[in-house]
Amino acid sequence: MRRFSIQIMIVVLLSLLAGLAHASVISYSGVLDFDFATNGTLNLQQFDTGTYGPLQAVTFYVAHSGGATFSLDNDSGFPITAYADMERAWTITDVGLNANTTHSTITPDQILSADNGDGTAVVDYSGPDGYVWSNVAFNDPADAYTVNPVDFASYEGLGTTAFNANVTNFQNLIGFVGQPPNQQSSTYANLPPAGLRLNVTVEYTYGDQVPEPCTLALLGLGLFGMGVRARRKKSLAAA
Repeated sequence: MRRFSIQIMIVVLLSLLAGLAHASVISYSGVLDFDFATNGTLNLQQFDTGTYGPLQAVTFYVAHSGGATFSLDNDSGFPITAYADMERAWTITDVGLNANTTHSTITPDQILSADNGDGTAVVDYSGPDGYVWSNVAFNDPADAYTVNPVDFASYEGLGTTAFNANVTNFQNLIGFVGQPPNQQSSTYANLPPAGLRLNVTVEYTYGDQVPEPCTLALLGLGLFGMGVRARRKKSLAAA
């Protein structure tokens, strides 16, 4: 029974040792919305080494989503084949970071008949000579980017770090298979909250990867003491 108790104590101490070696994570997030190609800046909290300890890793995550609606009314005298084309491209930079992604969505073709008689005087996006692509949307999972440790200093402090976003391509258009109609009415509208949304997270991994030497020494002495005590009791019992 006593041997079993000592084994339990050893397991507990080893568990504490493992806990001391476990790193922790803290993260800060923000959102950037765009309705056209432009620039934007997102300021996120820096990592406070004085409170949380040494910084081990900086990982940057960005998920992007967006969408648009497209409408077309064929007022020409011949049928057409059309499709909606949505393009997005962006870059986010900071010290030691260059994240970039492109997204392209092209819908299946739609055949619209020749003008049904309403002519150019009436804009009617219903069939057979009109069509509405009502929800051309995307929601891509986050991509991860790591920052080189030599650049950690830019992410440490009590202030903020600026992530600069540059939307290099923002396109909503209707394409045609063959020649486009000589008479047409079309509209495009970005889906709310924006035609492009960037969900940004900077993740800081911190803490000592191994316990300090004094902590290891105390744990070692504790284990050694329990071993000596167990051997003494065993010797007394055998005498």
